[in-house]
Amino acid sequence: MRRREGNILVQILLAAVVGSIIAAGIMNLLLQRAASIKRAQDSEAGALRVRAGLDAIIRGWSAAGGATCSPVDGFFMKSGTPGNCDCSYVSTDGEMTISAQLVNERCALSIVGSPPP
Repeated sequence: MRRREGNILVQILLAAVVGSIIAAGIMNLLLQRAASIKRAQDSEAGALRVRAGLDAIIRGWSAAGGATCSPVDGFFMKSGTPGNCDCSYVSTDGEMTISAQLVNERCALSIVGSPPP
């Protein structure tokens, strides 16, 4: 009689272990899906920030009458002087840097930044 009760208890414990492994696998799949969605949203948000920053700097340059370094909303000038093409901007949150340099007698922009993790 005791052996039968022990076998039943072992079977119940094994069923509980198998059930918990299945539940953990399902939760892992759901969490991976949510993490990939969050990653895609963060990537898109970063791309929008880069486009917005570039647009702001181009608008600032246009307002100054051409490709010259000038103050831009949402950014502060890290180096350079207004009226020149050799300058560097940093976003006010510090997550993006945009530099302008003279290349082949034209002002070229360089964007350094990444989406939030």
